[in-house]
Amino acid sequence: MSYILSKSSYLKGLQCPKALYFYKHYYTLKDPVSPEQQAIFNRGHEIGKLAQQLFPGGIDVTPASPKFYKQALQKTTALIGSGQAIIYEAGLVGLNTLVYCDILVKNGNGYDLYEVKSSLKLSKTYYQDIAIQFSVAKASGLYINKAYLININANYILEDTLNLTKLFTITDCTDYCKDQEEGIKEKIGELIKLLQQTQIPKIEIGPHCNSPYSCDFKGTCWKSVPEDSILYLNGIDSDFLHTMQLNGINRISEIEDVSTLKDHLKIQIVSRQTNKAFIEIEKIKQFINDLRFPLTFFDIESAMPAVPKYKGTHPFHLLPGIFSSITLYDTKLTNEYVWIHETNDDPRENFILAFLKAIPKEGDLLVYDIVSEKNIIKKLISDFPKYKEVLDGIMLRMKDIAKPFSEKWYYHPEFKGGYSLKSVCKHVLNSDLFSNLNIKNGIIAMHAYEKLPYESDLFERARIMDDLKEYSLADVRALIMLYSFFKQI
Repeated sequence: MSYILSKSSYLKGLQCPKALYFYKHYYTLKDPVSPEQQAIFNRGHEIGKLAQQLFPGGIDVTPASPKFYKQALQKTTALIGSGQAIIYEAGLVGLNTLVYCDILVKNGNGYDLYEVKSSLKLSKTYYQDIAIQFSVAKASGLYINKAYLININANYILEDTLNLTKLFTITDCTDYCKDQEEGIKEKIGELIKLLQQTQIPKIEIGPHCNSPYSCDFKGTCWKSVPEDSILYLNGIDSDFLHTMQLNGINRISEIEDVSTLKDHLKIQIVSRQTNKAFIEIEKIKQFINDLRFPLTFFDIESAMPAVPKYKGTHPFHLLPGIFSSITLYDTKLTNEYVWIHETNDDPRENFILAFLKAIPKEGDLLVYDIVSEKNIIKKLISDFPKYKEVLDGIMLRMKDIAKPFSEKWYYHPEFKGGYSLKSVCKHVLNSDLFSNLNIKNGIIAMHAYEKLPYESDLFERARIMDDLKEYSLADVRALIMLYSFFKQI
């Protein structure tokens, strides 16, 4: 992690100069961290802690709060002065920039620098990160021998016990860091001049708002963006978007000629301009009439632990632990069914057996986002080939209830190019099945699910189970409502 220092404040370097400037008012302008994003942050912290075990015996200087960074700097300086061999989260300042180095390891008259990433691949952003830390650490007066990136080995398979040296891959980035050093010094100089300005930089909203990460200040910049902004068009070419902006077209209502545009853009634009849903009734009718009873609606929730938990699994292995289903026999519903794997052992084969028991032998199986559900089943076939025939048969019967949306047979002007189930519930079904739930999305559901086996308080355990059941059933109830909606059309 790296920060540009300005007077007594610390300012995180981002991809957008306007965002960097906003960090002067960090606590008033920054978007709140969503539970989903916090879960991702937590996973990164856990991987960072685990990687420290590659170099045991170090001292952690992580400050209690970001505002106490000076104490971290002082402690780091004292540890380096005393010859401490290994330091975690070392705070260093150089080039008017603060960096926290995940791991420093003494090597001769200097240190080796390690940056940990909780991913399977190393992106350009990660290389830039380690290069900034290398340049700042050197400018702080510390001699850096080598700079390394540590990430998760995608090919690692857990055997009887976790092997950290095989779990992690260490990549030497020293030459890259040295090549980038002068450019980084120049860039930091530009950013410091930016921070000295008295006015907010004039940076147009664009792809940098979401790449390589979603900006912490998107809510501030986008609050004045109108609902019919061309920025909400899904699948639009960035060059074409820029051309429209140059021609003074910023709203969908200002687009006059759609004849040359692709169908998916035409539908979005015309629907928004007329404020009416685009509907291809005959195609929806054919889709519904082709379904074979009994109809079973189901949903699967899977965990993907970064560190493999069970023998024979790899990092981010798909581990289905929850599913719910409702079967419709003509107009009669069977009982709602939910299965949750509650214990800390491998859920996969137990899931297969429970799933096959719950799913009828006949009729179509409807899901929302068929690619996701099929990927789970394909992975189970790969893990347990003996169930291949029956699970292949399951996949042949699966249909995607979202197909009318993905094929643009039905498009609502409020979709803004997407069709998430929650958006469909709100704008098409006029229902919000998730707002009153304690668990509102899959990421939070998996966080609760992974906590469940370790919860010793019986009342808390029962609460988590109830919350997971209600969330899982809400997904399937929404599919039933969606089927009824399409039938009415």
